[in-house]
Amino acid sequence: MTLTPSPLIALEAVTKRFGYRTILHQLSANIAPGESVLLLGNNGAGKSTLLRLISSLSRPTSGQLLFQGKPYADCHMDLLQNLGVISHESRLYPDLSA
Repeated sequence: MTLTPSPLIALEAVTKRFGYRTILHQLSANIAPGESVLLLGNNGAGKSTLLRLISSLSRPTSGQLLFQGKPYADCHMDLLQNLGVISHESRLYPDLSA
């Protein structure tokens, strides 16, 4: 019998709207500890919006995000200490060197 690890991050019927436009509609997914996830899609498909939600830079219009089984609001510091996001777009000032 194989045990399935409980999800590190769980999305439960997550919807994100901007005005009258629905960007994500009732998305549900689980990401297990140590699991890698690849997002592919056309421009405007909602990839960046999803990453902003998972990294707590944005909040869903409806639905719930869970970190280790707890709502994001209840474990925000744990989430920030355990989550890293690498984007293709640099947030560094172009005139400063690293």
